[in-house]
Amino acid sequence: MGGSRFQLTPAVRQDIRDALAFTLERWGQAKAREYAVLIRLALREIVDTPNIGRHRADIPADALVHPIKKPGRNARHLFLYEIVDEKPRIYGLIYDAMDLPVQWEGRKPR
Repeated sequence: MGGSRFQLTPAVRQDIRDALAFTLERWGQAKAREYAVLIRLALREIVDTPNIGRHRADIPADALVHPIKKPGRNARHLFLYEIVDEKPRIYGLIYDAMDLPVQWEGRKPR
């Protein structure tokens, strides 16, 4: 996953660190490693197929969401991104209970 194929903002890098730190603290090292793999796999899916994300009625049409997945079900985080110049620009790894319109407005550069 080279930087030339997608863009991660500093905020999403922090989101990933926070999600992994929480997972480590709450469920231990093995689960944190597993979650890190799920995050990398979801990023790979976005990089390989940028249009894999879903549009949602509660966020602007240019915004897409793509969940990280556990076998048989979605995990509790999703990536929030848009496609710019045919490349994904990822703005956040958002907990699924967060207010997505607020997250989109607070993270997307103006």
